Amino acid sequence: MNRVWLALTSAVFLLLLAASPWAIALRAFGGKGVLITLWGTVDLYGRAKALPDVSWLGYFTVFWVALALVAAVAAFLPQARTRARVFYVLGLVGVAVFALEAYLFYHAVWAVNDAALAEGARRPPLKRYSLSLGAYASFLYSLFLLAVGRLQLPGGRALLVR
Repeated sequence: MNRVWLALTSAVFLLLLAASPWAIALRAFGGKGVLITLWGTVDLYGRAKALPDVSWLGYFTVFWVALALVAAVAAFLPQARTRARVFYVLGLVGVAVFALEAYLFYHAVWAVNDAALAEGARRPPLKRYSLSLGAYASFLYSLFLLAVGRLQLPGGRALLVR
């Protein structure tokens, strides 16, 4: 039954990743802003003048879907040590890919701001930006895989009570 829970958790992660915004390119007061999702840009108030290039986001989406599918399949491996190793590797790779995503997003925002300032703008066009639920869900899922890897080993549940 515990193995089925991991597969269900992977499915919930994928639904959360698909439904939530990945980043906020421009945030304004009153809940007005520009959201970047896996399906495109959401700009309900026409505030986007210059947006960062996040065309690479689709490749990372494919990666997270593959990672969740491999984790769901790995839950049904017969040996606990093998499962633990697979979950450790998947978790570490996930944390590294999250760091790469964050770097690429902030680099894209800085490129837009630097280009605007070089053209003579008085202020950078993207002042309030951040990663959002979709990006942080991938980071938390990677940490979850590391914890699941620890729980596969003998005495792994002792981690929860210490």
